[in-house]
Amino acid sequence: MEKIKKRSEMDPKYIWDLSDIFESDADWEKAFEESVAETEEIAAFSGKFTQDKESLISFLDKLKETEFKVEKNYVYAQLRSYEDLANDKYQNFSSKGRAALAKFLEKRAFVRPELLAIDSETLTDWVKETKYKHMIEDILRTKPHVLPKEQEELLSAANEILTAPENIYSLIDNVDLKFPPIKDENGKTVEVTHGRYTVFLTNENREVRKAAFASVHGEYKKLQNSIAEIYQTAVKADIFMSRARKYSSSMDMYLSQTGIPVDVYKSLIKAVHQYIPSMKKYVSLRKKVLGIDKVHAYDLIVPVVSGIDVPISYEESQDLLKKALAPLGETYIADFTSGLNSKWVDVYENEGKRSGAYQWGVYRCHPAVSINYTGTLDSVFTFAHEMGHAMHSFYSDRTHDYVNAGYPIFLAEIASTVNENILSEYLIKNAENNTHKAFHINNFIDSYRSTVFRQTMFAEFEMIAHEKAEAGEPLTPKLLSEIYADLLIQYYGDDFEISDSNEYEWARIPHFYSPFYVYQYSTGFSAALAFSQGIIAHEDGVLEKYLEFLKAGGSDFPIKTLQKAGLDMLKPDVVIKSLQIFEQRVNDLDELL
Repeated sequence: MEKIKKRSEMDPKYIWDLSDIFESDADWEKAFEESVAETEEIAAFSGKFTQDKESLISFLDKLKETEFKVEKNYVYAQLRSYEDLANDKYQNFSSKGRAALAKFLEKRAFVRPELLAIDSETLTDWVKETKYKHMIEDILRTKPHVLPKEQEELLSAANEILTAPENIYSLIDNVDLKFPPIKDENGKTVEVTHGRYTVFLTNENREVRKAAFASVHGEYKKLQNSIAEIYQTAVKADIFMSRARKYSSSMDMYLSQTGIPVDVYKSLIKAVHQYIPSMKKYVSLRKKVLGIDKVHAYDLIVPVVSGIDVPISYEESQDLLKKALAPLGETYIADFTSGLNSKWVDVYENEGKRSGAYQWGVYRCHPAVSINYTGTLDSVFTFAHEMGHAMHSFYSDRTHDYVNAGYPIFLAEIASTVNENILSEYLIKNAENNTHKAFHINNFIDSYRSTVFRQTMFAEFEMIAHEKAEAGEPLTPKLLSEIYADLLIQYYGDDFEISDSNEYEWARIPHFYSPFYVYQYSTGFSAALAFSQGIIAHEDGVLEKYLEFLKAGGSDFPIKTLQKAGLDMLKPDVVIKSLQIFEQRVNDLDELL
């Protein structure tokens, strides 16, 4: 049986370079101690920075300088721990980093209440020509939900406990949980991991897909009681915080953090529901082409056109992306290439490495991209996706100061998905024949299904679960499974069959521990599709507006940032237009097949 390599056995050329953050662990430890000391100094400013403009700006400079140091230490520790979640040294770094971040949040808890005690007009006047203008606007917006100083300090002190469910789940999911091996199409025993799971689901041999699905979901089924309790605790923490801060609901609290109206979330679900018939048509098309009686969850991503998805080496994927993303301009491609050459990317899976893919980093240090590359076309799209995040961070960091560089979550999935959509259009346009064209259209449809329909279904699951918990109903494994099963049938229709522990899939979705986050994959995909279609068609000004969007960072509220770029997400038009494109692609595939 082929074994996953240990971290120490990996080829260094495929391992990211984090020395841009800290050159050594010793440097981290020194900086960590310095940041802890500076955090202690923050509390001394309480009651002393609100007298005049000069005192305020001087304190905010000190606060943000300390915040940057704490964040830098925290991110480095987390990135190192994600390399191998069983590495005790870096788990210790991670624990210290989390504790230091929690302590910083506790020590700065007095800031918001004391800022809001200043007359709003006076405060606005003091910062109107400084880098803190938008930050203060954002704080003033939250005034009704800020508590007295002592209560803010208490909530900050409880932060590490309230966020514990996510950390507990992550350790279970990435370290403790092991999946039984299966037989591949040649009868060879193979190991099942998070990184390999998707590869197995694209296998043309249905028995292999079914076995992989059973291997994974069977283990989550065994842990359903424990994971349900972890999730219920996370939801209770959400409810506690939302009620403490006097929000109407948990959803309202999380969306308001970036100024997103609840109606945007609910209108997304409503719009997707209108186009569920297109999804059902696609499921029925899958059933016909695959020649099966019912479509199961393990039948949803295997290509309906076979023999096209040949292995692509990591080096080949780099060349492909440079060609495909050429419409983004010479400067973008040059910076993209420089990032690859500077070892932004941690490429392959190793034992204990965090599953999935992500991009993270530190202000003005190069982005860190982690993927688990498997040589499939899906891996290439994941690579393109995470590099989209990286380029967004790269341009934002180099355009703004630390205060305004970090872009909000609502915008985070747009740049990544623009890259995916441009790659998809390139492959469709350059297809050798109709069979290849059908393959790439199918790939777009599957990407849309997993990003818009599936993530909206997840968003609806979160909404229902929180609503039931807020009404006092216990989130038992049975209830969570029933909610999830009902949504599967609603979204996929009568030709889809729930079996093989499919209803326990809620237990393997880590994003549920980042509450009311996943809907932004759907809104982000829709916005990205609008951008990418305009860029490819050379519509007047679209590329220029998109590049300015990449540089905008967090300098304004996300809705306004997109409005400046020509997209109004307060209206359903952008989402509906993307759903219409999906509908057309399903019809195109039907004709080709």
